[in-house]
Amino acid sequence: MKLLKRIFSSNRPPLVHVSWSSRSAPFDNSDTESIIRKACRHFRLGRVEHEYVLVTSTSDGGRIEVTDDLLKRLPDGSLVELVRISAFESYGSEREGRFVEKPLPSPTYPKRDGTPSTAKSSTRYNPSPPSVRPPLSQPSHHSRPSQSHSRPRPSPLPRASSPIPLSPESEDSIPSSPYAPTDFPSSSRTPSDNTPYVGPRYRKPVIYLFPPETMPDATVSVHLVPQWTFTHIYPLADTKLLADGRQTITWSVSASPDGTLVEKGTGLELSYIFWEAAVERAAPPSPPLSAADAPSIEHFDPAHPSLSPDTPTVVLLPFQQLLPYLDGVLKELMLHTAARNDFITYWLPLLSKEPYVALRFVPQPAYERAAELVIQPAPDVITRVMMLFRGVPAIEADMWSAARDRVGEVRWATVIGVKPEATDESLFRVLEWGAIEVS
Repeated sequence: MKLLKRIFSSNRPPLVHVSWSSRSAPFDNSDTESIIRKACRHFRLGRVEHEYVLVTSTSDGGRIEVTDDLLKRLPDGSLVELVRISAFESYGSEREGRFVEKPLPSPTYPKRDGTPSTAKSSTRYNPSPPSVRPPLSQPSHHSRPSQSHSRPRPSPLPRASSPIPLSPESEDSIPSSPYAPTDFPSSSRTPSDNTPYVGPRYRKPVIYLFPPETMPDATVSVHLVPQWTFTHIYPLADTKLLADGRQTITWSVSASPDGTLVEKGTGLELSYIFWEAAVERAAPPSPPLSAADAPSIEHFDPAHPSLSPDTPTVVLLPFQQLLPYLDGVLKELMLHTAARNDFITYWLPLLSKEPYVALRFVPQPAYERAAELVIQPAPDVITRVMMLFRGVPAIEADMWSAARDRVGEVRWATVIGVKPEATDESLFRVLEWGAIEVS
């Protein structure tokens, strides 16, 4: 019997322990692909195994990605970490070329006949040809994420309309071009889309000002945490660096009670101020809040936004029920009709990619820690609405059962911290909205 036990034990495949977040579980040491697939299923991460790699520590204190060859050499019971690709990047200068595990967006260069030519994606970052610069234009508040801000492209064949938008890899998905002219100083130039962003982008946060009477002079400043960098801004303004390493931009405007803004110096009329940001370089997750702050302020890291079935406030809806729900929530969060319409139509192409949508709104104090908004004169009330969302395939919907049951129970105005006086027209009110698609 002892001999049989020894034979049986010797035939068992070795195990590798996989850690994710605060959890760990053992799996057969077969190959990295099957381990990642089983780990994603075990930890209920959904069918996103292509977004993860296994990482282990080296003897010199560094970290290295685990390959099948390395896996064979690991002793039984070795501990490896499941790491998301978008948050993992090796070091190196941009001139030398920087290796990023997450494939970069395909840059689009014009051919001689004026039609676009898309370069194939590569995990190796190479600077774009200096002789090619995308055309310039101003953004439109009716634009959407899947559209380019560059010149219109001729379509060789008419395309039938479809209720489901094209995937991000389709020919309609072209990285948006910079807004700033070539002769502007580099400090005010919008970075090109060849920048190797490694995290989710915060798209179209817009800032409205509603003073009770005409306000001839007002300044609006946004200070970003070091993980974030400005990608697009309108009106154009100089990007500066604060002493603590944060990027900042300031606009000077006059404001009318109906929300109309006029930029000082240029006379440009605006409905709102526009800015976008992205994670330009990989960084380890920022430390969580202290125990004293944790109950009152949720931890929010722009490089690693949290949206999973375990997120306590996330809700899941079928797309057919999403739009009326979202309109009602935005109305509860004090967005006026035009703002609600812009919010929904701007994000509709991405919201409709999958049959289900998971979403949550970030509490204002947590958002303020990532993107500080400073306005002078100081407003009486500020309402900042930031939504995190992701499409969920039907095959994964069962993992989000708690989020489906939560629909109708979450009071988003309470979660975010919206003040009742946010609609009081006798006060100086500020409204901002934006969203992040979490992959």
